[in-house]
Amino acid sequence: MGSSVYKMALFFKRFLPELIGSISIFLLLAFVLAVLLNTVLRYAFDAGSVKFEDFISYSFAVLMIFGVLVAFIKNKHVRVNMFSVFDASFYKQLAGVLSAIPFIVIVFLSVPAISFSWSIFEGSREPDGLGGLFIVKTLLPISFGFIAVFLCFGRKDHS
Repeated sequence: MGSSVYKMALFFKRFLPELIGSISIFLLLAFVLAVLLNTVLRYAFDAGSVKFEDFISYSFAVLMIFGVLVAFIKNKHVRVNMFSVFDASFYKQLAGVLSAIPFIVIVFLSVPAISFSWSIFEGSREPDGLGGLFIVKTLLPISFGFIAVFLCFGRKDHS
């Protein structure tokens, strides 16, 4: 079982950053254009759109979630190594599993809220807002799940 999960983690380690990077480039371009258009509408024409505001908020949240995940996968994140005194690979693997516990807990604790969000197809709190907030909310536990998998199985050397 551990070997197949490790192979899956390696597959995602190669595949996920490119996919997320491609999505993020498109989303960042759409984000910048939405901010520009919303600003022009507001200050030049004294008009605005709640849907633009929601799109800007949703896209910013997704960009941050994707950024954290890609930084972690590519090992470009800030890390405090409390277990550096241990040189044995068993202890390093144990440190990875122990580090994954908070991410796993957050994933499991978020399941009821995400399920409820999907059951009502949660959207914006604004009256004329954009729908689809349930999708944005779902991305956080998914990314935390990937982080937990990479902590447990994704790196052999944990360096």
